[in-house]
Amino acid sequence: MKRLVLILAFVCVSAGCTSNTAPAASRYFLRTAVTPSGVASADARIGLARVDVAPYLEPGGLAIETAPGQIQWAANHEWAEPLSAGLAFFLRGALSSAVGAEVGLHAAGGDWPYTVDVFVEALHGTMQGDAVIVASYRIVQPGRTAADFRFTQRSALARPGYPAMVEAEKALLRELAHAIAGSLRAAGAS
Repeated sequence: MKRLVLILAFVCVSAGCTSNTAPAASRYFLRTAVTPSGVASADARIGLARVDVAPYLEPGGLAIETAPGQIQWAANHEWAEPLSAGLAFFLRGALSSAVGAEVGLHAAGGDWPYTVDVFVEALHGTMQGDAVIVASYRIVQPGRTAADFRFTQRSALARPGYPAMVEAEKALLRELAHAIAGSLRAAGAS
């Protein structure tokens, strides 16, 4: 009897190991809710001119800092589009909501009185259960010296897992948008 149980256990484990079914990949979009539509993009006073990301973020998988200076990418949890493109769309929507008016996007062109360039240096999770963002941004007005700013924030995940990490990263990106909106208000943009 004991031998039969061991044989059955071996067969079950062997069948699982030889399965051709790979785990399904989860892909996450960076999108915001509907933004204010009172101002047409062509009439926007603020334009999101550039959104760049650190090269380590481009492989597409969600990143986890496993030790200081060491990153690992999730094999089955990925951004649904190139991160720089997703961040541009997300930040445009979040910034539009934060300033209460439509923000133009570089792809649409535009000659805006205020432009914003963003560089995301870090956006990842940690083994301690946090999400981290480090970003710098620049506000440019024609004929004036550009103003440079830095944003660094860390937030605990609400629960373990990649979906919670994505939620926390989106919350940090919204905080970045609010910081940019505050800087724009201080510059007289709204």
